[in-house]
Amino acid sequence: MGSKIFAAESKEHKHWELWPYCNTEKTWHSLWCRWDCNAKLIAKFKAERKFKQDGKGGCTQNNIYYFEDERGTVKEGPLCGPWHISEEQSTPQGLMHPSREGVTILMTPKSAVWASMNFEDDSATGFELFLHIGGDLRMSAGVIYNPGGSLRSVALIREDSQDSFPSAFWTDSLEAKFAHFVEVQMLMYPELLEKGVLASGYVTHSDLTQEVVKSIDIKNTCLGPPSKGSGGPEMRYLICAENSVIIAFPKQRCKESFCCAVAWRVKGLLQINEVYYKNNSLHQTRYLRFAMSKERKPSVHHTFSTKFCCVPQIDYTDTM
Repeated sequence: MGSKIFAAESKEHKHWELWPYCNTEKTWHSLWCRWDCNAKLIAKFKAERKFKQDGKGGCTQNNIYYFEDERGTVKEGPLCGPWHISEEQSTPQGLMHPSREGVTILMTPKSAVWASMNFEDDSATGFELFLHIGGDLRMSAGVIYNPGGSLRSVALIREDSQDSFPSAFWTDSLEAKFAHFVEVQMLMYPELLEKGVLASGYVTHSDLTQEVVKSIDIKNTCLGPPSKGSGGPEMRYLICAENSVIIAFPKQRCKESFCCAVAWRVKGLLQINEVYYKNNSLHQTRYLRFAMSKERKPSVHHTFSTKFCCVPQIDYTDTM
């Protein structure tokens, strides 16, 4: 089978160029935590996600899991790879990771989402949203719904490419709680309300059209005031990582338009990654950056770069 040939400015090729691991080898050391629909911790373990260049413009991915129970260290199996990722997987619907069918990766220059392209009533579905700081710190939030649409679990994956856990940057707190919108509002962005700080960012649509956005009000995001009455699904907000991360999502997956998001507050920067669905289908992902003055954490030794670093690994059938 021959290689794909792309027009120089095709959407597929431009989208593929956002994939960072063709030119960078990386090992992500991570702490995975998963909570159930009542915010009860149901799984935690450490892992590594490794990327190596293939010398042909693509890369390979291997995952290693370090479980604390009888499973021990797991290096082989359906959740471990190896997977080969190249421009062959770049399609008009996004980058198709070879680990799972029916999901796609949509990327912006600063974020990514690995998401179900369509929701089916008879199968579990979900998505994982990625954010990073520079090239060495990253996090992702995963939300999984049961067949029929009830919430199964919410996960946070904290990652550091320079330190294995315990990380010099990340807290290893296992606590999480559901909060009312007012608490979310005051915890994550009081300066936005006081000073009227607006965001800039990027949008990638499901057809891979990319655009820059500016002057976005926090009230017009997934972390804005919830819809009143029957204007939209009931939202839930999970606070974790010692109040630095908030994951927002519908309590019940529905076939109407809805959005999910993760917000990460570090120092004077609030980042939000959103995924939007319309009529049961993936619509777009949006990255927003709110620059504020209040520092929340001390500076650390990590280096910084401009590209995001994403890799999906939501398991809909086993331990996440």
